[in-house]
Amino acid sequence: MCITKKTASQTLTHKDSCSTPETFLFMSVILQALLDAIVEDGPVFDKKKSLNKEKALAWFCASIGVTATDFDEVCDLANIDSKQMKTFAIDVIYSDNKKEMREKINLLFSRRSQ
Repeated sequence: MCITKKTASQTLTHKDSCSTPETFLFMSVILQALLDAIVEDGPVFDKKKSLNKEKALAWFCASIGVTATDFDEVCDLANIDSKQMKTFAIDVIYSDNKKEMREKINLLFSRRSQ
């Protein structure tokens, strides 16, 4: 069992011996939320994408309440420090190159699922 938490960037870039199917599951929840938060608006309004984007942004930005508690719990189950993850997510969300960020996140999905 893994007893030390990794920073967000360490966990996102290294597949370590503490990885379990459960940590992968909760890491996937976080990564999907990141993808939802940085989805580009297309030429046609997509209500579902827009709603998912709003929810993802709220999830990463909440500091109090149930949403913030849920975020902390998911990070805990993914073995990530929630404060580090929040900082990392905000950096991704406000990145000038969201396309590159999406590609990196998708690459992480493919690496971690092997």
